[in-house]
Amino acid sequence: MSAVNYLDLHGDHYRRRKIERNVPSYVLGKIENFNAAEWELVMCEVRTDKGKFVNSTWELNFDGRAYRITIGFNNTVMTVVRKKISGRGEFVKDGTLYDFVEQINSALMKNSSE
Repeated sequence: MSAVNYLDLHGDHYRRRKIERNVPSYVLGKIENFNAAEWELVMCEVRTDKGKFVNSTWELNFDGRAYRITIGFNNTVMTVVRKKISGRGEFVKDGTLYDFVEQINSALMKNSSE
């Protein structure tokens, strides 16, 4: 991705989400003065039929939370999402819930191969 001088922050969806999700002013400042070196690229979507860019998602960790922005065509910020940063120890690896999901997944895999 070439150097980005600015992001378009005028999209209705983005403007509503930053308010609804109570995004801190520090993070909003980092979005307004976007510097790719301060963010981690976590996903980039490309059309498989033409190999053309669709959007990219970037993450910034602040105050124990991960904030993600999705940037689409013409450097337009589409949305901002806040989520808790989870550690690997929080994954369910055994127990009743794990066994239930494993049983369902096995049945689905068996049915899809028939």
